[in-house]
Amino acid sequence: MSDRNIQFKASMVGMWLDMEIPVVLEQISNLLQLKHFQKVKVQLSRQGLKLTKKGKLPGLSSEDLIPLQNIEDIFVDNSIPTCFICITTACSSSPTQIMALKCLNEICARGIVTHYKILTGE
Repeated sequence: MSDRNIQFKASMVGMWLDMEIPVVLEQISNLLQLKHFQKVKVQLSRQGLKLTKKGKLPGLSSEDLIPLQNIEDIFVDNSIPTCFICITTACSSSPTQIMALKCLNEICARGIVTHYKILTGE
């Protein structure tokens, strides 16, 4: 059985300082990994799809990150810093997706992201 990915694109609140980026990544990673997903990938961009920083998470290399050019630019306001989150699960079952959504809702409640959207497709 191949792993399935649940991908999210989330807009972050406020403007990022370079020193804040690792903190934001750690918060997202910790919250998602607490839910025992197999892998969490995070990639950051500013000004739409222009990548300025690559998220560094434990055990992940830059090759693990989601290619920005393959992700539809969902948000109209390109000045909003954007975070791409890819959650790898054993299957794409509804309970797993619901758990992932609850994780993202929790992150939103903590003010880490303002909103997010599920990216469909293989």
